[in-house]
Amino acid sequence: PELVDDLKKCLASGERVERELNDLRGKAFFLRILPYRVKGIIAGVVLTLIDASGLKAAEDALFHERYLLNSLLETAPDAIYFADANGKIIRFNPAMAQRFGLSDPRGAIGKTLFDLSSNDDAHALHDQARAVVKSGKAEHYKLEKRVLEDGSARWTLVTRLPLFGAANEIVGVIV
Repeated sequence: PELVDDLKKCLASGERVERELNDLRGKAFFLRILPYRVKGIIAGVVLTLIDASGLKAAEDALFHERYLLNSLLETAPDAIYFADANGKIIRFNPAMAQRFGLSDPRGAIGKTLFDLSSNDDAHALHDQARAVVKSGKAEHYKLEKRVLEDGSARWTLVTRLPLFGAANEIVGVIV
């Protein structure tokens, strides 16, 4: 319905118009209207209509997958984190943040375990995760003793998995 107004706007101002729209059956398109210039004067418009239904479907699928991952990380009682190959935190769930005394898991992103804790336990966690990155071998259900800041001990069942990139290379670790 706005097509005529968009064409007039582009002709009058020379500004491009871009928008997503759907046809009557719900198929997604991307509309772009550009001024057509001849010797510096706007002589018309170029209208491009691109079928974006495949892109829209992929975007919707990505949104759904991200929603599922976020739901899992937010509600899982297990402490979970993702780190890159250098040990920098990519994701920290609330249970993991609680173990490190953080009120917001986002505060850990971009930091290493060393940045979050000075105790020997952080060094051990980092070294164990690093070993998985180097070897590419997962560790499943490994019982480990953790020494807390107050000196008390906690036993934890840990799984470490290599995190693979698009080219099947190891880019980090999931703990």
